[in-house]
Amino acid sequence: WRDDPTPYRVWVSEIMLQQTQVSAVVPFFDRFLARFPDVSFLAAAKQEAVLTAWSGLGYYARARNLQKAAQTVVRDRGGALPESREGWLQLPGIGPYTAGAIASIAQGQPEAIVDGNVERVLSRVLGLQRGVRALKSTRTFRDQIWKASGEWVRAAHDRKGSPSVANQALMELGATVCAPVSPRCQDCPIGRAGCRAASSGKHEFWKSYPGKKPRPATVQVDEGAVAYVSRDGGIYLCCGLCRRDERPGRWRAGLWDLPVARLADLRPAEAIVTKYVVTKHLVNRTTEVVRLRRRHELAAKCADGRWFGLKTIVGGDAAVGAPVRKIARLLLERK
Repeated sequence: WRDDPTPYRVWVSEIMLQQTQVSAVVPFFDRFLARFPDVSFLAAAKQEAVLTAWSGLGYYARARNLQKAAQTVVRDRGGALPESREGWLQLPGIGPYTAGAIASIAQGQPEAIVDGNVERVLSRVLGLQRGVRALKSTRTFRDQIWKASGEWVRAAHDRKGSPSVANQALMELGATVCAPVSPRCQDCPIGRAGCRAASSGKHEFWKSYPGKKPRPATVQVDEGAVAYVSRDGGIYLCCGLCRRDERPGRWRAGLWDLPVARLADLRPAEAIVTKYVVTKHLVNRTTEVVRLRRRHELAAKCADGRWFGLKTIVGGDAAVGAPVRKIARLLLERK
């Protein structure tokens, strides 16, 4: 996306990069763009196809919102992408950072962006600490960082510099030099003299700048599921659309998932316990495995699902989440 920073490509990459590392995103980005090369292809696709292409990246609300936004662009704007930060903010799933990133990186506009890397660099250079207000300032830490980011990119633009380069320079500096722990100050182009945190004389100053972000309390969730497995290597999954209002479970909307109820006359052969994390939820899932001799044993008893091959799921060719893929992989190994 840096080699060819069109608004659509940057938009897709920024949504994928939310809460996901670059190394994990690259192969998904290439496959996604090959399948949905522009906004019209994405808008016209079936949701299952979009979620299948996203399968493995997690946080599937990103994919659903990305397609909703594409459909909004096609329906309300005739397929023309927004040309301003304000326009991008009107679309589902796009917040201040993503809007600023697209507008500056792809459209050359002097718009501020603040991600974790930018926040860390600016907090250290300016001596700003999370939870500590500057004297005579009513701005919160986040407000001060956003203000500084805006001043940085506008100053670069006023000097005929590229907003794209200016913003990406800050992000790259944070990612490669101004690390969370033991930053390589000797390699920093700003230098210790230009960095209030580094020149403060504090031992291990990086622990105080920007300071720890408060974490939400972890919510433990216990849930049950059933894996109906046929002798020929199939597994029965339910349509995730029918589960979209569950609390917890709303993150599975649109995905194929294991049924939650076992038919009374079908006995489990074993139980598999798996754990996974979604946002602040630590989910403990106990999956009962019911092995069937014939698929039609479920006929007329379970009508809201579909059979999938275990190899299809493990290979990433179905719109399922990582927990289902893990179960499929375990079952395939035991077959």
